[in-house]
Amino acid sequence: MRRSLGEPGPTRGITDRLGLPFVLRDLCRRRTPLELHLPETVLHGTIDRVGRDHCDVALHEPGSPRRESAVTAYRVVAIDRVALVRV
Repeated sequence: MRRSLGEPGPTRGITDRLGLPFVLRDLCRRRTPLELHLPETVLHGTIDRVGRDHCDVALHEPGSPRRESAVTAYRVVAIDRVALVRV
């Protein structure tokens, strides 16, 4: 079916864009310490960056703020592997 020039096309509302990457980006901006539950492990840290399909996590002790001196490692986590986010 063809659309005429004056007829609006399908639009994506904000609820279509809200998903786990959106939430992770907000937690990243706020520098919130969190737990990421993956099928094989639980990571404690702070999200440094969020892409379309992954996030970069700085690992540090649970409950402590992210300080460069406290970071023990960095992990790249595929977003589709995240089962639970606990703040």
